[in-house]
Amino acid sequence: SGYEIYLFSKSDLSYVNMINTDMSSCAVMECFPINSGFIYGGLGSSSGLQEELSDSLALYAIIVSNSSVFSCTFGISDNVLILSGMFLGSSFTFKAENQMYTYQSNIEREGIYIENTSNTAAFSLDGSLLVLGGAFSSYASVFSVSGTTITYIADITKSGTALNGAVNTAAFSPDGSLLVLGGEFSSYASVFSVSGTTITYIADITKSGTALNGAVNTAAFSPDGSLLVLGG
Repeated sequence: SGYEIYLFSKSDLSYVNMINTDMSSCAVMECFPINSGFIYGGLGSSSGLQEELSDSLALYAIIVSNSSVFSCTFGISDNVLILSGMFLGSSFTFKAENQMYTYQSNIEREGIYIENTSNTAAFSLDGSLLVLGGAFSSYASVFSVSGTTITYIADITKSGTALNGAVNTAAFSPDGSLLVLGGEFSSYASVFSVSGTTITYIADITKSGTALNGAVNTAAFSPDGSLLVLGG
């Protein structure tokens, strides 16, 4: 797959330039704030290209050609970028350095590329863990993070029982003690405790005891961790 980088003015966010342009089948799927700018994922069609971004530019877009990017996530130190979506390999690791993004590797589970769509990626509070969720077998997995090296640890289960449907969103609480997964599995949203590299199922999320009745596509904690919002 190739990549396109879209450049926007820092002052008024007006379009400046597109490197290796081809606007056919282009659709923005997600934006993610990073420092003074944003990073976008979507659809595109071009050959691969890397180029340093000018200091006068604040918005960047990385587009995987002929494929969908569903999640763009930076590590805590900002030197690692994870792109996940519907493309061969499903999740890529990039090293971010001097405003350049260099491909490092595909993320693997037990030596095998993730075989189906990755919908979401979330780093733990300290950046030592990465959770991927999607439509691949097991639907959610946890990995250790050391720089740009991502190492599979285990699949996430509910008390030993595998999830039974796609995971669309993953969110760590601000203090790093909880993980919420939402998606198309039974119960649609569940909360887990986080201790070191161990993620343990606690309970399904309900509405005053009534089970949710449809897919959850997004989850977000309030800054103080006292509130959780689910959307679907």
